[in-house]
Amino acid sequence: MRLFIALEIPKEISRQIYIKSYNAPIVMTRLKEKNMHITLFFFKDLSGENTDHIINIINHIHTKAFNVSIRDINVFSKRNPRVIFREISEGKDKILKLYKMLATNLDDMDVPIDTHKLFPHITIGRIHRMNKEIIGSMMDYIQTNNNNNDDIKFICNRISLFTSTLTQTAALHSRITTKRFTD
Repeated sequence: MRLFIALEIPKEISRQIYIKSYNAPIVMTRLKEKNMHITLFFFKDLSGENTDHIINIINHIHTKAFNVSIRDINVFSKRNPRVIFREISEGKDKILKLYKMLATNLDDMDVPIDTHKLFPHITIGRIHRMNKEIIGSMMDYIQTNNNNNDDIKFICNRISLFTSTLTQTAALHSRITTKRFTD
């Protein structure tokens, strides 16, 4: 089963990000607003036993809600960009602390994890066709947009475990469990 642990984004914030992404002169497949989140861990193929361990870990998280601000638009790999995202400008430290705590607990339960360095972000789209002209116009748009961008702020108050099912048109996400943070 494909699963991921993510910090959820309030619906009104996802909507705001989604609407702003339509100003981009970039040919991309935009993430549906209901699928926007901050991924902490992705698991390609887990057993039911490991899923139960993850649910248990999530249910035992004790942390306070925290402020998050997103600002700049960016891409992974400037030479051959495939993912366009919004950067987290405030709250990164809290996200990384939560990530490290989860990594320790997942490792203690022998749940296989990818130990990549986490770069907290919100994916807004995937780019499929690329040439030098498109890259140039996209980078110009990003530069201009980032100079005129206001922070989008929200309170991060829940973490969830989702299934991810790939279809021909998109990934379908279904929530398995959610833990609300204390205020």
